[in-house]
Amino acid sequence: MAEARGILDVAAARKSAAIEVEHYHGDVVGFLVRSDRSRTAIELQAEHLVDDLEALGVTEVETPDRIEQLQPDEQALEDLIQEYIPRIKRPALVKDVASLVAVHTFRNGRTPRTISSSTALLVTHNYALFKASARFFNQRRDGKSVPHCVYDATFTTLVWLHEPKQFPDLPRETILADAAAALQPSDSLWRAYNEAVQAQLESDSITDDDARFLRYSEDAKRLLMDLTKGRPDGFTEGTLPELLELYRQGTVREERAETQRVERHLSEETAARETAEESAESARRAALHVRLRVSDIASTTAWWIATGVSAALFVLLAAGTVLAPVGPIDNDLPPFLRYLIAAVVLAIGIWANTASGSLRTVRDRFATWGSGQLEGLFLKWLKLSPNKEPTANEEEHVR
Repeated sequence: MAEARGILDVAAARKSAAIEVEHYHGDVVGFLVRSDRSRTAIELQAEHLVDDLEALGVTEVETPDRIEQLQPDEQALEDLIQEYIPRIKRPALVKDVASLVAVHTFRNGRTPRTISSSTALLVTHNYALFKASARFFNQRRDGKSVPHCVYDATFTTLVWLHEPKQFPDLPRETILADAAAALQPSDSLWRAYNEAVQAQLESDSITDDDARFLRYSEDAKRLLMDLTKGRPDGFTEGTLPELLELYRQGTVREERAETQRVERHLSEETAARETAEESAESARRAALHVRLRVSDIASTTAWWIATGVSAALFVLLAAGTVLAPVGPIDNDLPPFLRYLIAAVVLAIGIWANTASGSLRTVRDRFATWGSGQLEGLFLKWLKLSPNKEPTANEEEHVR
């Protein structure tokens, strides 16, 4: 449990910096660092690890005390593991030996025949450790048995066979996982690669950002596999510089493509804006033309009405002058009506002379006033505002 917490702690620390050699090298750290989990989320996962495992039915137990009659030769076990894994680090070696001895003690030195009857089991993704354990404890004999250490793929298959209906898609997912794993660098290649990255970082040949990319980016892994074909002997001193150069070239291409995309987007926006502005200007001019046309019609109509009114006033004045009591023509109109006509003619004459001075001026003023009234009425019928400049709604209405 402490080792699992340690892996999560290292992943949380590596999430924000890639400047130290990884003390816990493995897929879990790389996966967590490359994932979208935040450092806080990984730290919370480490904090709740025990509770999460208990919810799955996994309980932490203390390491059993050594039993003298069951005690294996730990030095011989260390030597054998180092034979199978020559570059294993001392902390990892000590933990592997302690785990195998603990499993051997829990089992009282026996090898069970089924997983369900196994009181303890070490599951590993390191196939070399599995082989070393099976050889040391003499568990490579024929027959059905469950050794102290089992390979994780084998263990998963055995568990699935016990309840295949519970996880029907597991075989397909396993094949996909194996295919993805085949595209990943081997442990020996990845170890040599990380050591080279650390050496380049310590010599200031690369930056912290370069180191972070080289260690945790899937693109870096892909380029490493492309350059080395997955072979450890294909990794040379020139591999890292070449990998970084390829990455930077790809980054430059991506930046150039992004710049072109932004420029194209801006060009399209500019063209769309210009088209919209041209359309709006055309609509504005059309609305303005409608307004001018309405104004012309209103002015012409008002002038003719004013002219008609002026002509009617002239006729009325002429008739009043003739039919008045002092007019030149005798008539049979009642005296009251003749005096009324005379009064009206006198009032009109006084008003015309006082207000404007002549019937022409009266006509012109009436035409001006009538033009404004008619223009407002026409604009209302056309659903246009009385403003001089057309509004957006008017432009849309004209379209």
